[in-house]
Amino acid sequence: MSTVLVTFGLLIIEVWILAGIALGLHYLSSRYGISLLLMYAAAIIGIITFANPTIIFVEPIPNIFLTLPGDFFVPTVLVIILVLYIVDGTEITQAVIFGVAIIQILAVLIFAVMGLSVHLPNVTTALEGIAYTDIFAINFKIMIAGILAFIADMFAIAIIYQGTQNLLRNRHRWIAIALSLLGALWTDAIIFTFISTIGGTRFSNLIAGDIISKSIAALTVFPLVALYLYRLSPTLPKNTTPRYRPTFDIVHNLFGSLQQRIEQLESELREQEINARELVTHINEIFWIADERDTEAFLISEAFDRIIGIPRGKLYLQPEMVRDIVLKEDHKLVIGHWLCYQADTHDIEFRTVTADGKELWMRDRTYAVEDEQLGIKRVIGITENITAQKERQALETAITVEREKIQVLHDLVREVSHDIQSPITSLTLKINLIERTKDDSRRRKKYLKDLKNQTFHLSALIEHLFTLIKIESRSNPLLETADINGVCQDVIDEVLPLAEEKKLSVTLIVSQTPVLIHCTAIDIRRVFGNLIGNAIRYTPEDGQITVAITSINGYVHVAIQDTGIGIKPEDLPHIFERFYRASNTTEIAGTGLGLAITRQIIQQHNGRIEVDSEINIGTTFNVYLPLIESQ
Repeated sequence: MSTVLVTFGLLIIEVWILAGIALGLHYLSSRYGISLLLMYAAAIIGIITFANPTIIFVEPIPNIFLTLPGDFFVPTVLVIILVLYIVDGTEITQAVIFGVAIIQILAVLIFAVMGLSVHLPNVTTALEGIAYTDIFAINFKIMIAGILAFIADMFAIAIIYQGTQNLLRNRHRWIAIALSLLGALWTDAIIFTFISTIGGTRFSNLIAGDIISKSIAALTVFPLVALYLYRLSPTLPKNTTPRYRPTFDIVHNLFGSLQQRIEQLESELREQEINARELVTHINEIFWIADERDTEAFLISEAFDRIIGIPRGKLYLQPEMVRDIVLKEDHKLVIGHWLCYQADTHDIEFRTVTADGKELWMRDRTYAVEDEQLGIKRVIGITENITAQKERQALETAITVEREKIQVLHDLVREVSHDIQSPITSLTLKINLIERTKDDSRRRKKYLKDLKNQTFHLSALIEHLFTLIKIESRSNPLLETADINGVCQDVIDEVLPLAEEKKLSVTLIVSQTPVLIHCTAIDIRRVFGNLIGNAIRYTPEDGQITVAITSINGYVHVAIQDTGIGIKPEDLPHIFERFYRASNTTEIAGTGLGLAITRQIIQQHNGRIEVDSEINIGTTFNVYLPLIESQ
């Protein structure tokens, strides 16, 4: 009894080990390819072919014979065929079946050649007492039996599985695996035993034991295969084979379909090659490919020659030429990214110089390509000439700017029409009054004074209007260097007589070092002239005005502080609007354009202006302009 258990126990262990290796190799095929599994199957076939002539019979039970090594090698090969058929599909299974048959036939031919060679004269053996003719004695019946049995049971396992699967549908799918293993192994036992015993009487003696041993092998390996197919293989990325196929799918168009498929694939490859060549040759964009191993681009399309005007061959030999092609200002953006491999994809715009010195705008986009099985890491790039697009955008921007200027002028004219009409009407009225008061010198003198004031107001309004139009329509002002200390000193010197007339104290606190800015000097003088002039105009007698200049965080800060009438909170958000005047300034002459002009100039110089004010306490305007060293 112990001998029986040991014999069958060894059979079970051997089947599990060999089948487990096969399933493990198939699971790894999603990463490393199916080649390892096929080499494993080829090795098993070779071993079986050479072992068949020296087949070992074991009789653990009287009249029950086990055939070794077929009882554990054959189930392993059938497991490989079944898994390939279920997971990888019909075509690859057909190819493997043909491969198994070819390997067996080749092994038989090799064995036959070696067997014939031992009959040559002077052939001796290296083993004492053993002749080569004994080692290479050929039993053609066993060889043929092994080949035919293998071909039959490999087709049988696929047919039985698919037929059972189609019959059961979604009920007890595991039965299809069990029946296919049993049916294929029984087929192997019957065909091999029958052919190998033709002309003898051993068939009846051997068939029962062979079927029993094959059944034990099938039932032993079944749980392992079922677990793999229903738990592990569904996680494989390539597991997309349809479950329900024709029962005899494995033999449909067996020879014709393979040849037809090969021809079809060859035709598709040729067509794809032609299409790819035509596409790369004739597209207007520069198409390039770089590999991680080569770093530099190993393929650049002909569009490079047409656009840049430099032969690609030079760039292949001297990749550093990219520095000469790309504008120096864009080197940091481009070098190490264009026409060479990089891990990250990008979408960049840069400028190049053609062979004839023409400057072009280019846009380069890259796409990563990675294949772990083939070990490929590449980047595909497409570079297009976007110069015309950039020029069109610049033209559209210029047109938009001009339209905005026209709209500003239109709005200004509309807003100004009333403000100009009122002084003109007042002037006309004063002139009429003067003509009627020729004999009244006192009234005539008063009207003349009013006429003078109205004329001055109208002149100031027109001047401010022209200044505002000029500033708002100007896009690229001419810049020069100016010292804010000196500008503020000059402005205070000009307005000091007006301050002294109102008995105002004007204090200038200058920076200890020159504060230089890039500016249009006349405009900056106008800014501080408006702000300091307003401080004098809106500050009652005996008031105080302070102008303090400091530098902070790359900006010059000029604070104009007064002790004047202040600005109401509801007026503060609107004081920089055109023609807006605070509600508490109606008795003081003004055009309502000074602060609008001031803000426009400051914004054109990349600065800003802020205001703080309290009624009857005073107002502080804070002007910030960028210093030269910060630009």
